[in-house]
Amino acid sequence: MHLHELPTEILLCIGTYLSLADICRLGKTCQQLYEFHRHPLLWRRVDWRGYGAHIQDEDLCWVATVAHVHLQVLRLKACIHITPKGFMALFAHATYIQELSIQGSHSFGAKFMLQDIVPATQCHTLTVENCPFIDSFSFPWLVDKFIHVRRLTLANCSNHLDIKPLRRLTTQLVELQLNNTYTANEQIVEVLRHCPQIHRLNLDECYKVNDSTLLAIARYLSNLQSLGAKGCSDITAQGVLYLASCSRLEVLMLRNCRAVPDDTFDTLAAAVPLKKVLTPLGKWRFWVS
Repeated sequence: MHLHELPTEILLCIGTYLSLADICRLGKTCQQLYEFHRHPLLWRRVDWRGYGAHIQDEDLCWVATVAHVHLQVLRLKACIHITPKGFMALFAHATYIQELSIQGSHSFGAKFMLQDIVPATQCHTLTVENCPFIDSFSFPWLVDKFIHVRRLTLANCSNHLDIKPLRRLTTQLVELQLNNTYTANEQIVEVLRHCPQIHRLNLDECYKVNDSTLLAIARYLSNLQSLGAKGCSDITAQGVLYLASCSRLEVLMLRNCRAVPDDTFDTLAAAVPLKKVLTPLGKWRFWVS
C-alpha cells in the first residue's frame, strides 16, 4: 500500500507530526497528496516565524482561503514582503482565528489598511511587536477589529502611542503587555481603571511608569498575579509597598529599578503570597508559602 492510499483520517494523524514545510513538500509528490496537503485541518496552526523573508501576500491569501474557518493560530515574524493586501485577505477569510502574532511587519496597521473589514470576533490572543505603523491613528482600528481579545501584547511599535482605546476592552482583558511602549502614565492609569480583570501586567521599559502607576494598580487590579516593570527607574519603595493591596500577587519583576531597596520585598512578601521577585540588581529571590 502506498502512502496516498491510506484513509484520510490516518493521513491527518500523520500530518500532525509534520512541520508546515514538510506538508508542502508532501504536496509536491503526487496529485493525490497534493489534494491532501490542502486539507483545511492541516492548517489550523500556522507558525511562519522562521520563514519571514520568504512569505508573500499570495502565501497569506492561500492559507486563509484553504484553512478558512479552521485556521485558529497564525504566527508571523519579519514578513517584510507582506503588504496590506495580504492582511486584508487574511481577515476576509480567516474569521475564526483565535490567536494572531505579528512581529516585525512594516505594513500591519498602515493607514490605507483601515477599511471596513469583518472584526476578528473569535481572536482571544493578539501579539503585535515591532510594527511601526501601529500608531495613535491606527490603534483605535486595531482595538475595534479585535474587540474580544483577552490577551494583548503590544511592544516596540511606536515612538508615542495613545492607548486610551483599550478602555473598550473593559472586563474581558486578563493579560496586558506594553513592553517598551512610549505612552503617558495617565493613559495607563485610565486603562487599568476600565480593565479590572487583568491578572498579568507587563510594563517593562515604559519609562513614564512611576509610583502613581503602582498606586492605580493596587486600587483597580485586585486580581493581579504577575507584574513586570523592568527599567522603570522612577519606581520607589513606597510604590512597591502600595502593591500590598494586591492580595493575589505572586510574581514581581523590577530589574533596574534602583530606587527600591532589597528589604522592601520582604515587607511586601509579608502581606501578599509572593513567590518570586526579580530584584533591581537582576537576581531572583524566592519565597516559600
